[in-house]
Amino acid sequence: MKKLQRNIRDNFVHSLSPLDEYVLYHIIVYVVEGSEDDFTLSDIINEFFNKEDIFEKLHEDEINILKLLNTPKDLIGLLFEDIDFLELGNILELYKKNPEIITDFFHINLEDYIELMPEDILKEYKRYI
Repeated sequence: MKKLQRNIRDNFVHSLSPLDEYVLYHIIVYVVEGSEDDFTLSDIINEFFNKEDIFEKLHEDEINILKLLNTPKDLIGLLFEDIDFLELGNILELYKKNPEIITDFFHINLEDYIELMPEDILKEYKRYI
């Protein structure tokens, strides 16, 4: 959690691991489900960027994307184009039948998902590698 927090709060671009994406996804879903009334992100985003003068450092396309964010659900759609970390069971079943589809067609490296695998699935996966 501390690593994820640092990656979110600093001003650098990071590649998130599938485990990081999984945790972040569920945090955002928890916030969405826990809020009684829908809240908008636009006020929060504008307040943050006005404080930090970050708008000056961003490209026009980045600013336009930020202006499209109205709710946390919009944020989920933007951050998680691929939510394959939620489909790990199905991915493993496909891998067992035809590993080339997963590795060559979908370009998924299952080694990146080991941290998300329950022990029984991990043992089964190790038999196929």
